[in-house]
Amino acid sequence: MLRDTLLLLLSQLLLYLILIVNWKKHWFLWIVPPIIVGVLTQSLKRSILASVVSSLLYTLIAGVFEATKYKIEPLGGIIIGLMFAFPILLVINTAPMSITYGIKVALRKVIHRS
Repeated sequence: MLRDTLLLLLSQLLLYLILIVNWKKHWFLWIVPPIIVGVLTQSLKRSILASVVSSLLYTLIAGVFEATKYKIEPLGGIIIGLMFAFPILLVINTAPMSITYGIKVALRKVIHRS
């Protein structure tokens, strides 16, 4: 679970900190880390927990960065991030990861039957 959490968190923080990556033009880059985690994980429960933890940590870190950028209190940036960014990021992380894990399990069953 720690590997999954770190992979999701660090890759998405890297995308956040690279200034040339724009959400409107590069939205597909945000679903690549969850797909990689979906392939590498051994348990769907642990990967979903890793998704929740990494989404929460990302929201907290990005909320503080955004608060300092717009010169508001860090707590205000965290609250705004938790209200708006956390649910969206949770869906962005969990959906592709679960779909990829399901495809991996289905392919494994098909291959072992042959």
